[in-house]
Amino acid sequence: PASGGGLVWKRDRDLVLKYKRPDAWEHLSRIVVPTLIVRGAESTLLIADVATRMQQQIPGSRLVEVAGGGHWAYLEQPEGFLEVITAFLDEKK
Repeated sequence: PASGGGLVWKRDRDLVLKYKRPDAWEHLSRIVVPTLIVRGAESTLLIADVATRMQQQIPGSRLVEVAGGGHWAYLEQPEGFLEVITAFLDEKK
């Protein structure tokens, strides 16, 4: 529980760091739906170079960064995350 009696998110960083990721690079170019890659600007897991490479591999995709967010930007900067998601979805209407 949080200091005020509420709940807080818990996450196991080792789970993310030790997860054996399949090599999916060859599959990214086959994505044909509108794709938004969201990266927390402070993320040490999805580094900027990898996110840029993903954006280059996925046709027509867009890469945005959430200022002040880490790997869990949707939790760390929910307003900024919502802003970039909403803008992307509004463009697709």
